[in-house]
Amino acid sequence: KEGYFQASLASLTVSMGLQLYTIWTQNKGIGGWKVLKESFPILIGLKPALDAYRIATQVKQEKGQTIEPLTEMTIMKCTEMAAEAIPGVFIQLMAIATSTEEVGLLTWLSVAVSAFTTGFVSASISYDWDTSPEKRLATPDFYGFVPAAAYKRVIVFASMLVTSAGMLVIRCMNIVLLGLIGRNWALAYIGADVVLYLVIKLLRKDLWYWYPAGGYVEIINSIINRIIVKLITDFTSLVQLRHPQELGGVCWLLSLVVALLSLPIAIKINEKMVSEKNALELALKVALIFIPTVLISLTVFFTTIEKEYRETFYSSQTCKEMNHKNFKHGKDEATKAHIFKISKHYWVGTEEDMKLWVQENWRRWEQEKPEWLSPVVKGQIPLEWIPTEAARQRESVRQPSIVEEMMGNNLRRIHPKNEDDDDNREG
Repeated sequence: KEGYFQASLASLTVSMGLQLYTIWTQNKGIGGWKVLKESFPILIGLKPALDAYRIATQVKQEKGQTIEPLTEMTIMKCTEMAAEAIPGVFIQLMAIATSTEEVGLLTWLSVAVSAFTTGFVSASISYDWDTSPEKRLATPDFYGFVPAAAYKRVIVFASMLVTSAGMLVIRCMNIVLLGLIGRNWALAYIGADVVLYLVIKLLRKDLWYWYPAGGYVEIINSIINRIIVKLITDFTSLVQLRHPQELGGVCWLLSLVVALLSLPIAIKINEKMVSEKNALELALKVALIFIPTVLISLTVFFTTIEKEYRETFYSSQTCKEMNHKNFKHGKDEATKAHIFKISKHYWVGTEEDMKLWVQENWRRWEQEKPEWLSPVVKGQIPLEWIPTEAARQRESVRQPSIVEEMMGNNLRRIHPKNEDDDDNREG
């Protein structure tokens, strides 16, 4: 019991540490006082409520912040899932599997509540992102799988909830069986899976995380977030994480298949090596109940969603490929401009086209003031891409506080020497 307590305390500590780190990367461009102010809700447990309030009241991303409120809320939820919810279910199943006493109804109810709560969070994340009008406008080829009909929306949400809850129990039971053989077995299984995934991402030049934190922070973010995203997908099959900027469709599908197949294999291995009676009986019940349930839920899900989006669940598209495609072939400017919201690491190969697009349209944008051209997006556009001296001078007032801080003060500001007469008169 003391070991379970220590494990729970450790998971809570890791969760809070990761959330505080996220707050720092999100607000470091504004200042230390903002970081401290935003850290307080985490310490008193009110961060989820604060994030929900900001989404409900449509609070916009502030100057100096690296990501929008919806993304911040999603990262916080995923952090809690990875560091608290998933370990919590694992600890409960391990306690049941190793118990020498009869397991009471309240214990099973606790596992069920934990699993379905995590499933609800997983389904909420995917549903919120897919039904967001802004997301559907910016990335129409990916967002839109949730149908318009109300009853179909309920079915899709429920199927995502059941799938995530079921996958969580299946995967945790798998780790429990391997852990009973030996701690190294469980660590080797998880570690090998994660390392293989990172190697694949590296070979595909897709390891760098899209989060535009700037400087060396992006290296740390890439390692932490890639691992967290992988673990969450393995344990919950969170639908949103099939996004090319996250796990990707193919890896998402492979993770699902491996998780479903690994439990029967783990049962066979445990039978031969240790033959833990209570654990094997529990694992067989989990396999017989939850694997068919997940398969039925997935069938309902894929037959209900909009069929043109099914290919996103097995797509091999990378983050760079998706954003370059959206910029070059986007149907509107909001879709094209999404590339300014990701790390400049993924601009490589299309910078000249982006620069030309900005130079050809800047004057019109200043007059029309499109909604997508927010101060944050402006802060990501290099000054040397702005075509007029007067506009560069105006933008230079706010860019040092936004871009240079976010990019680690490495942004070079270039002022072309040749300006046309109209530009000079405008100044």
